[in-house]
Amino acid sequence: MRIGINALYLIPGKTGGMSVYLINYLKYLQEIDTENEYYIYTSTEGAASLNITAPNFHKVRCPMPARLRSFHYFWELFILPFQALKDRIELLHSTANIAPIYLPCKSVITIHDIRPYFISSDFPRSFTYMYKKLLPLMAKHAARVITVSEYSKKAISD
Repeated sequence: MRIGINALYLIPGKTGGMSVYLINYLKYLQEIDTENEYYIYTSTEGAASLNITAPNFHKVRCPMPARLRSFHYFWELFILPFQALKDRIELLHSTANIAPIYLPCKSVITIHDIRPYFISSDFPRSFTYMYKKLLPLMAKHAARVITVSEYSKKAISD
């Protein structure tokens, strides 16, 4: 199976717990899966911090800077589906809250944080608006939703 992993958000030293999740996820996935082909979609900044050594794991450096958030979200939502189509991806796992809504394959999304729903003052207004509108759609279109806490799971399912 050809599996894409959306790591476009990764900014070394800036994305906290989501970075730890991704780095450990990839580390252990490389140890246990030698059969599937993995395509790790990463920004120019994030590529160097990913330790990809397994022959069935491939970094795909996307020409977008993760530090420019609005450009990054646009790329993730609208360009990544075309990249997945080009790479003949059968399943895309978006590992940090944002996933394309329309994809040529099945998708899984990991949702780490639902704070924009409840503490919107901590985030730019444009992000909060986008997140509140898109999160239900992203979850609805995903084959599976992974949450990192029971609280998030309950809030999303309600």
